[in-house]
Amino acid sequence: MRFKDDTPPRDAAANYTSSKKKKARTVSPDAIRKTLRAKRTLIRQQRKEQRKREFEMRRMNREEILLREALMSDVEMPDAASMEPPMSQGTVEMHSPSPERQSANETEPIEEKTPVPEDVGYEGVAHIAKIEESKRKMAELEKDRPLWNAAATRRMEQQRLDEEALKREAAERRAKKAQRECEERARREEEERKKKEEAAQTEQQKEMQRLIDRENERRQRLQRMFNYWSSAAWSAPLALDRYRALLYEFGQAKFMPGIIPLRTCDVPWPVLLREYTLECVTLEEITKFFDTMRAILSMEDYKDLLKKSSLRFHPDHWSTRLNSVVNEAERKAIAEVNTMIIQHLTSLLSNQVRTSRP
Repeated sequence: MRFKDDTPPRDAAANYTSSKKKKARTVSPDAIRKTLRAKRTLIRQQRKEQRKREFEMRRMNREEILLREALMSDVEMPDAASMEPPMSQGTVEMHSPSPERQSANETEPIEEKTPVPEDVGYEGVAHIAKIEESKRKMAELEKDRPLWNAAATRRMEQQRLDEEALKREAAERRAKKAQRECEERARREEEERKKKEEAAQTEQQKEMQRLIDRENERRQRLQRMFNYWSSAAWSAPLALDRYRALLYEFGQAKFMPGIIPLRTCDVPWPVLLREYTLECVTLEEITKFFDTMRAILSMEDYKDLLKKSSLRFHPDHWSTRLNSVVNEAERKAIAEVNTMIIQHLTSLLSNQVRTSRP
Protein backbone atom coordinates (compact mmCIF):
# COMPACT_ATOMS: atom_id res chain seq x y z
CA MET A 1 0.00 0.00 0.00
CA ARG A 2 1.44 3.35 -1.04
CA PHE A 3 1.21 6.54 0.99
CA LYS A 4 1.27 10.03 -0.36
CA ASP A 5 4.41 11.98 0.28
CA ASP A 6 3.57 14.69 2.83
CA THR A 7 6.85 16.49 2.23
CA PRO A 8 6.09 20.01 0.95
CA PRO A 9 7.46 20.78 -2.52
CA ARG A 10 10.69 22.73 -2.70
CA ASP A 11 10.59 26.31 -3.67
CA ALA A 12 12.16 26.30 -7.13
CA ALA A 13 12.31 30.07 -7.29
CA ALA A 14 14.34 30.27 -4.07
CA ASN A 15 17.02 27.87 -5.37
CA TYR A 16 17.10 29.36 -8.86
CA THR A 17 20.31 31.04 -9.88
CA SER A 18 20.45 32.81 -13.20
CA SER A 19 23.37 31.93 -15.41
CA LYS A 20 22.90 34.99 -17.59
CA LYS A 21 24.75 38.14 -16.70
CA LYS A 22 23.29 41.54 -17.19
CA LYS A 23 24.59 43.03 -20.39
CA ALA A 24 26.21 46.40 -20.27
CA ARG A 25 24.35 49.09 -22.16
CA THR A 26 26.29 50.15 -25.27
CA VAL A 27 23.72 52.52 -26.83
CA SER A 28 22.55 55.75 -25.24
CA PRO A 29 18.81 56.21 -24.45
CA ASP A 30 18.65 59.26 -26.73
CA ALA A 31 19.88 57.21 -29.71
CA ILE A 32 17.31 54.47 -28.95
CA ARG A 33 14.49 57.05 -28.73
CA LYS A 34 15.53 58.65 -32.00
CA THR A 35 15.62 55.24 -33.72
CA LEU A 36 12.17 54.29 -32.39
CA ARG A 37 10.75 57.68 -33.41
CA ALA A 38 12.11 57.26 -36.94
CA LYS A 39 10.68 53.73 -37.18
CA ARG A 40 7.24 54.92 -36.01
CA THR A 41 7.27 57.74 -38.56
CA LEU A 42 8.21 55.31 -41.34
CA ILE A 43 5.46 52.85 -40.30
CA ARG A 44 2.84 55.64 -40.25
CA GLN A 45 3.90 56.79 -43.71
CA GLN A 46 3.78 53.23 -45.09
CA ARG A 47 0.31 52.70 -43.59
CA LYS A 48 -0.92 55.95 -45.09
CA GLU A 49 0.36 54.99 -48.54
CA GLN A 50 -1.14 51.49 -48.17
CA ARG A 51 -4.56 52.96 -47.25
CA LYS A 52 -4.36 55.28 -50.23
CA ARG A 53 -3.56 52.42 -52.61
CA GLU A 54 -6.37 50.28 -51.14
CA PHE A 55 -8.85 53.15 -51.53
CA GLU A 56 -7.82 53.63 -55.15
CA MET A 57 -8.15 49.90 -55.86
CA ARG A 58 -11.59 49.77 -54.23
CA ARG A 59 -12.75 52.73 -56.29
CA MET A 60 -11.51 51.20 -59.55
CA ASN A 61 -13.11 47.84 -58.65
CA ARG A 62 -16.38 49.58 -57.85
CA GLU A 63 -16.40 51.36 -61.23
CA GLU A 64 -15.60 48.10 -63.00
CA ILE A 65 -18.44 46.29 -61.18
CA LEU A 66 -20.90 49.08 -62.05
CA LEU A 67 -19.88 48.88 -65.70
CA ARG A 68 -20.23 45.08 -65.73
CA GLU A 69 -23.66 45.24 -64.05
CA ALA A 70 -24.80 47.80 -66.62
CA LEU A 71 -23.76 45.44 -69.42
CA MET A 72 -25.25 42.33 -67.78
CA SER A 73 -28.58 44.01 -66.93
CA ASP A 74 -29.20 44.42 -70.63
CA VAL A 75 -29.48 40.64 -71.07
CA GLU A 76 -32.90 39.97 -69.41
CA MET A 77 -35.54 37.27 -69.79
CA PRO A 78 -38.43 38.24 -72.15
CA ASP A 79 -41.70 39.16 -70.44
CA ALA A 80 -45.19 37.74 -71.16
CA ALA A 81 -45.93 40.27 -73.87
CA SER A 82 -42.84 39.27 -75.80
CA MET A 83 -43.74 35.58 -75.58
CA GLU A 84 -46.53 35.97 -78.18
CA PRO A 85 -45.79 34.27 -81.48
CA PRO A 86 -45.03 36.39 -84.52
CA MET A 87 -47.79 37.37 -86.91
CA SER A 88 -46.20 35.70 -89.81
CA GLN A 89 -43.22 33.46 -90.39
CA GLY A 90 -39.93 35.27 -90.97
CA THR A 91 -41.21 38.68 -89.87
CA VAL A 92 -41.29 40.59 -86.57
CA GLU A 93 -44.43 42.58 -85.75
CA MET A 94 -43.64 46.24 -85.38
CA HIS A 95 -46.10 48.59 -83.63
CA SER A 96 -46.78 51.79 -85.42
CA PRO A 97 -45.34 54.64 -83.36
CA SER A 98 -47.36 57.65 -82.36
CA PRO A 99 -47.09 60.85 -84.39
CA GLU A 100 -44.94 62.56 -81.69
CA ARG A 101 -42.60 59.57 -81.49
CA GLN A 102 -42.43 59.35 -85.26
CA SER A 103 -41.53 63.02 -85.58
CA ALA A 104 -38.83 62.65 -82.90
CA ASN A 105 -37.38 59.58 -84.52
CA GLU A 106 -37.18 61.26 -87.89
CA THR A 107 -34.31 63.45 -86.61
CA GLU A 108 -32.35 60.53 -85.07
CA PRO A 109 -30.04 58.44 -87.24
CA ILE A 110 -31.48 55.17 -88.34
CA GLU A 111 -29.59 52.32 -86.77
CA GLU A 112 -28.80 49.28 -88.77
CA LYS A 113 -30.90 46.28 -87.74
CA THR A 114 -29.80 42.72 -87.85
CA PRO A 115 -31.69 40.95 -90.64
CA VAL A 116 -34.02 38.23 -89.37
CA PRO A 117 -33.99 35.02 -91.39
CA GLU A 118 -37.37 33.65 -92.38
CA ASP A 119 -36.87 30.22 -90.80
CA VAL A 120 -36.09 31.61 -87.29
CA GLY A 121 -38.62 30.77 -84.65
CA TYR A 122 -39.79 32.63 -81.58
CA GLU A 123 -36.65 32.00 -79.52
CA GLY A 124 -34.41 33.17 -82.35
CA VAL A 125 -36.33 36.42 -82.68
CA ALA A 126 -36.05 37.08 -78.94
CA HIS A 127 -32.34 36.35 -79.06
CA ILE A 128 -31.85 38.73 -81.97
CA ALA A 129 -33.77 41.46 -80.06
CA LYS A 130 -31.48 41.03 -77.07
CA ILE A 131 -28.42 41.30 -79.30
CA GLU A 132 -29.79 44.52 -80.80
CA GLU A 133 -30.41 46.00 -77.36
CA SER A 134 -26.89 45.05 -76.22
CA LYS A 135 -25.42 46.70 -79.32
CA ARG A 136 -27.36 49.86 -78.58
CA LYS A 137 -26.11 50.04 -75.00
CA MET A 138 -22.55 49.28 -76.08
CA ALA A 139 -22.83 52.15 -78.57
CA GLU A 140 -23.93 54.45 -75.72
CA LEU A 141 -20.99 53.29 -73.66
CA GLU A 142 -18.68 53.96 -76.60
CA LYS A 143 -20.03 57.49 -76.70
CA ASP A 144 -19.02 57.90 -73.02
CA ARG A 145 -15.52 56.45 -73.60
CA PRO A 146 -13.87 59.92 -73.98
CA LEU A 147 -15.36 60.91 -70.63
CA TRP A 148 -14.00 57.75 -69.01
CA ASN A 149 -10.61 58.31 -70.62
CA ALA A 150 -10.54 61.93 -69.48
CA ALA A 151 -11.50 60.90 -65.95
CA ALA A 152 -8.76 58.22 -65.95
CA THR A 153 -6.24 60.80 -67.24
CA ARG A 154 -7.24 63.26 -64.52
CA ARG A 155 -7.01 60.51 -61.93
CA MET A 156 -3.53 59.50 -63.08
CA GLU A 157 -2.42 63.15 -63.18
CA GLN A 158 -3.74 63.72 -59.66
CA GLN A 159 -1.98 60.57 -58.48
CA ARG A 160 1.25 61.79 -60.09
CA LEU A 161 0.87 65.18 -58.40
CA ASP A 162 0.20 63.51 -55.06
CA GLU A 163 3.29 61.32 -55.44
CA GLU A 164 5.41 64.34 -56.37
CA ALA A 165 4.06 66.24 -53.36
CA LEU A 166 4.93 63.30 -51.10
CA LYS A 167 8.42 63.15 -52.61
CA ARG A 168 8.88 66.89 -52.07
CA GLU A 169 7.74 66.61 -48.48
CA ALA A 170 10.12 63.69 -47.90
CA ALA A 171 12.97 65.65 -49.52
CA GLU A 172 12.16 68.69 -47.37
CA ARG A 173 12.11 66.54 -44.24
CA ARG A 174 15.47 65.01 -45.17
CA ALA A 175 16.93 68.46 -45.88
CA LYS A 176 15.65 69.83 -42.57
CA LYS A 177 16.99 66.80 -40.75
CA ALA A 178 20.39 67.19 -42.42
CA GLN A 179 20.40 70.89 -41.56
CA ARG A 180 19.51 70.16 -37.93
CA GLU A 181 22.24 67.53 -37.75
CA CYS A 182 24.74 69.95 -39.29
CA GLU A 183 23.75 72.70 -36.86
CA GLU A 184 23.94 70.27 -33.94
CA ARG A 185 27.38 69.08 -35.08
CA ALA A 186 28.58 72.68 -35.46
CA ARG A 187 27.22 73.52 -32.01
CA ARG A 188 29.00 70.53 -30.45
CA GLU A 189 32.24 71.42 -32.22
CA GLU A 190 31.94 75.02 -31.01
CA GLU A 191 31.33 73.85 -27.46
CA GLU A 192 34.32 71.50 -27.63
CA ARG A 193 36.49 74.30 -29.03
CA LYS A 194 35.43 76.66 -26.25
CA LYS A 195 36.08 73.99 -23.65
CA LYS A 196 39.55 73.37 -25.08
CA GLU A 197 40.28 77.08 -25.16
CA GLU A 198 39.10 77.49 -21.57
CA ALA A 199 41.17 74.48 -20.48
CA ALA A 200 44.24 75.83 -22.30
CA GLN A 201 43.72 79.27 -20.78
CA THR A 202 43.33 77.78 -17.31
CA GLU A 203 46.46 75.68 -17.78
CA GLN A 204 48.34 78.74 -19.04
CA GLN A 205 47.27 80.73 -16.00
CA LYS A 206 48.37 77.91 -13.73
CA GLU A 207 51.73 77.69 -15.50
CA MET A 208 52.14 81.46 -15.22
CA GLN A 209 51.36 81.32 -11.53
CA ARG A 210 53.92 78.54 -11.08
CA LEU A 211 56.55 80.63 -12.85
CA ILE A 212 55.75 83.65 -10.69
CA ASP A 213 55.95 81.57 -7.51
CA ARG A 214 59.26 80.07 -8.67
CA GLU A 215 60.64 83.54 -9.46
CA ASN A 216 59.58 84.83 -6.05
CA GLU A 217 61.36 81.92 -4.39
CA ARG A 218 64.45 82.59 -6.53
CA ARG A 219 64.51 86.26 -5.57
CA GLN A 220 64.11 85.43 -1.90
CA ARG A 221 66.98 83.00 -2.22
CA LEU A 222 69.11 85.65 -3.95
CA GLN A 223 68.29 88.16 -1.24
CA ARG A 224 69.50 85.78 1.44
CA MET A 225 72.72 85.17 -0.54
CA PHE A 226 73.30 88.92 -1.00
CA ASN A 227 72.81 89.45 2.72
CA TYR A 228 75.44 86.80 3.41
CA TRP A 229 77.91 88.25 0.89
CA SER A 230 77.49 91.76 2.27
CA SER A 231 78.29 90.65 5.82
CA ALA A 232 81.10 88.11 5.12
CA ALA A 233 84.79 88.94 4.75
CA TRP A 234 85.24 89.73 1.09
CA SER A 235 87.83 87.92 -1.03
CA ALA A 236 88.43 86.67 -4.55
CA PRO A 237 87.16 83.10 -3.77
CA LEU A 238 83.97 84.62 -2.34
CA ALA A 239 83.60 86.75 -5.49
CA LEU A 240 83.98 83.52 -7.52
CA ASP A 241 81.28 81.83 -5.39
CA ARG A 242 78.96 84.79 -5.93
CA TYR A 243 79.59 84.74 -9.69
CA ARG A 244 78.94 81.00 -9.96
CA ALA A 245 75.78 81.20 -7.85
CA LEU A 246 74.41 84.12 -9.87
CA LEU A 247 75.41 82.34 -13.09
CA TYR A 248 73.35 79.27 -12.10
CA GLU A 249 70.34 81.29 -10.89
CA PHE A 250 70.45 83.41 -14.04
CA GLY A 251 70.21 80.26 -16.19
CA GLN A 252 67.22 78.96 -14.18
CA ALA A 253 65.22 82.20 -14.32
CA LYS A 254 62.38 82.76 -16.83
CA PHE A 255 62.04 86.45 -17.67
CA MET A 256 58.83 87.62 -19.41
CA PRO A 257 57.83 91.15 -20.44
CA GLY A 258 55.32 92.70 -18.07
CA ILE A 259 55.28 89.67 -15.71
CA ILE A 260 58.86 88.81 -14.63
CA PRO A 261 61.14 91.73 -15.64
CA LEU A 262 64.93 91.50 -15.75
CA ARG A 263 66.75 93.52 -13.08
CA THR A 264 70.37 94.61 -12.98
CA CYS A 265 71.01 92.61 -9.81
CA ASP A 266 69.82 89.40 -11.55
CA VAL A 267 72.71 89.46 -14.05
CA PRO A 268 75.95 87.69 -12.96
CA TRP A 269 78.34 90.56 -13.70
CA PRO A 270 81.99 89.36 -13.71
CA VAL A 271 83.48 91.88 -11.22
CA LEU A 272 85.52 91.56 -8.00
CA LEU A 273 83.76 94.44 -6.20
CA ARG A 274 81.54 93.69 -3.19
CA GLU A 275 79.09 96.51 -3.96
CA TYR A 276 78.64 97.56 -7.59
CA THR A 277 76.24 99.11 -10.07
CA LEU A 278 75.89 98.78 -13.83
CA GLU A 279 78.27 101.73 -14.32
CA CYS A 280 80.97 99.80 -12.41
CA VAL A 281 80.96 96.95 -14.95
CA THR A 282 83.74 98.19 -17.24
CA LEU A 283 86.24 96.42 -19.46
CA GLU A 284 88.93 96.98 -16.85
CA GLU A 285 86.90 95.31 -14.08
CA ILE A 286 85.95 92.42 -16.40
CA THR A 287 89.59 91.84 -17.35
CA LYS A 288 90.69 92.00 -13.73
CA PHE A 289 88.03 89.44 -12.73
CA PHE A 290 88.97 86.82 -15.32
CA ASP A 291 92.74 87.35 -14.74
CA THR A 292 92.19 86.72 -11.03
CA MET A 293 90.11 83.61 -11.75
CA ARG A 294 92.86 82.28 -13.99
CA ALA A 295 95.34 82.69 -11.15
CA ILE A 296 93.26 80.88 -8.48
CA LEU A 297 91.69 78.15 -10.65
CA SER A 298 93.13 75.21 -12.45
CA MET A 299 93.26 75.32 -16.24
CA GLU A 300 90.33 72.92 -16.61
CA ASP A 301 88.15 74.85 -14.13
CA TYR A 302 89.12 78.11 -15.80
CA LYS A 303 88.13 76.82 -19.26
CA ASP A 304 84.86 75.49 -17.86
CA LEU A 305 84.13 78.90 -16.32
CA LEU A 306 84.79 80.65 -19.66
CA LYS A 307 82.46 78.23 -21.53
CA LYS A 308 79.60 78.64 -19.05
CA SER A 309 80.03 82.42 -19.09
CA SER A 310 79.95 82.55 -22.90
CA LEU A 311 76.71 80.49 -22.91
CA ARG A 312 75.04 82.77 -20.37
CA PHE A 313 76.02 85.97 -22.18
CA HIS A 314 75.45 84.70 -25.73
CA PRO A 315 73.33 87.21 -27.76
CA ASP A 316 70.92 84.47 -28.95
CA HIS A 317 69.74 83.94 -25.34
CA TRP A 318 69.32 87.64 -24.54
CA SER A 319 66.46 88.72 -26.85
CA THR A 320 63.66 87.75 -24.45
CA ARG A 321 65.64 88.88 -21.42
CA LEU A 322 66.29 92.34 -22.82
CA ASN A 323 62.64 92.72 -23.90
CA SER A 324 61.55 92.13 -20.31
CA VAL A 325 63.50 95.20 -19.04
CA VAL A 326 61.01 97.93 -18.27
CA ASN A 327 63.27 100.99 -18.61
CA GLU A 328 64.47 101.57 -22.18
CA ALA A 329 67.67 103.37 -21.13
CA GLU A 330 68.53 100.55 -18.73
CA ARG A 331 67.80 98.04 -21.53
CA LYS A 332 70.30 99.74 -23.85
CA ALA A 333 72.95 99.95 -21.11
CA ILE A 334 72.59 96.23 -20.28
CA ALA A 335 72.83 95.33 -23.97
CA GLU A 336 76.07 97.36 -24.35
CA VAL A 337 77.67 95.75 -21.28
CA ASN A 338 76.59 92.30 -22.45
CA THR A 339 78.21 92.93 -25.86
CA MET A 340 81.41 94.03 -24.18
CA ILE A 341 81.49 90.91 -21.96
CA ILE A 342 80.84 88.46 -24.83
CA GLN A 343 83.55 90.10 -26.93
CA HIS A 344 86.04 89.75 -24.09
CA LEU A 345 85.03 86.12 -23.49
CA THR A 346 85.43 85.34 -27.19
CA SER A 347 88.92 86.81 -27.10
CA LEU A 348 89.85 84.76 -24.00
CA LEU A 349 88.52 81.54 -25.52
CA SER A 350 90.42 82.07 -28.76
CA ASN A 351 93.62 82.70 -26.77
CA GLN A 352 93.03 79.46 -24.88
CA VAL A 353 92.68 77.58 -28.15
CA ARG A 354 95.91 79.04 -29.52
CA THR A 355 97.88 78.30 -26.36
CA SER A 356 96.57 74.73 -26.17
CA ARG A 357 97.88 73.89 -29.64
CA PRO A 358 101.31 72.19 -29.71
